[in-house]
Amino acid sequence: MFTQQEKQIVIARFRALAEQRISSLQHESEKIAQTCERRILRRLNTVSVTLRDVKLKDVLEVERKHTPTIKGLLGDIRVEKKRTMRK
Repeated sequence: MFTQQEKQIVIARFRALAEQRISSLQHESEKIAQTCERRILRRLNTVSVTLRDVKLKDVLEVERKHTPTIKGLLGDIRVEKKRTMRK
């Protein structure tokens, strides 16, 4: 059997270990979040400025009609935007 004081020491030790584990998990999750954010930003920076305002819906609509090229895609999207604005 443990005395009351020994129980308190064990409880305090477990609490300290739990706090330490929580701290390390928070640090690890922050590190993972930063890594993911850097990867996403790197990919976004490779996207052409002219394509940033293009909606995915428009791209899918054009792809249904034919296999796109970048130059053709931009022209087709402009035509599609004009067509949707008229409606």
